[in-house]
Amino acid sequence: MNFGSIFLFLSLILIYIIKDFFYSKLQQMNTVTQVVESFLKVIDSKDDYTEGHCERVSEYAGILCRKAGLKHDQIEKIVNMAKIHDIGKISVPDEILKSSGSLTDKEYAEMKKHSQYGYEILEDLDIFKEDLDIIKHHHERYDGNGYPDGLSGKEIPVGSRILAICDAYDVMSTGRVYKPALTKKEIIAEFEKYSGKQFDPDYAEMMIELIIEEQIGGIMTDEKVKKAN
Repeated sequence: MNFGSIFLFLSLILIYIIKDFFYSKLQQMNTVTQVVESFLKVIDSKDDYTEGHCERVSEYAGILCRKAGLKHDQIEKIVNMAKIHDIGKISVPDEILKSSGSLTDKEYAEMKKHSQYGYEILEDLDIFKEDLDIIKHHHERYDGNGYPDGLSGKEIPVGSRILAICDAYDVMSTGRVYKPALTKKEIIAEFEKYSGKQFDPDYAEMMIELIIEEQIGGIMTDEKVKKAN
């Protein structure tokens, strides 16, 4: 058995253990909020940057959803899924998740599985049944070149299209030791460049308007990220 097969086997075991433990615990909870907060603690125990990232993406998603005029119940679902959209990263090895350098092709392929891992971790919880596709497809691209299923355009759930933009905004606006944050002008240029390619053009335009109007986020330095976490 080669290393890849061994790692896949161990990953599947980890996912099973996590699902078994949390399924029994979380089924006792009455509200989505309680469940989401519990999973946020799990994310934090694995990687505090990911937790802060999820919290910020959730905040941005709420702002963009309201800008788009979505209904309250739909906004609530998207905001909650945004808070745990990277839950699958708890199944990604630390040396990949916390790497400060470029990932190898093999490591990147493993990292890309986190959206599917997240879906599998949560799929037995009835409270999330109708919303899990938001997590599973938040790395799809509008042009069909994303993952895990290569969906395109309106095939991609609305929540996933919104998360893709908010996720990208946080990555671009958050500075790390190995990567400085982009300026607002640079972020806007990226959204314009990839509108209709990586991003839904309508939501990308709305995000640009929010940035120009200073209604969303701000530039996060690495020091600010540490203080926030």
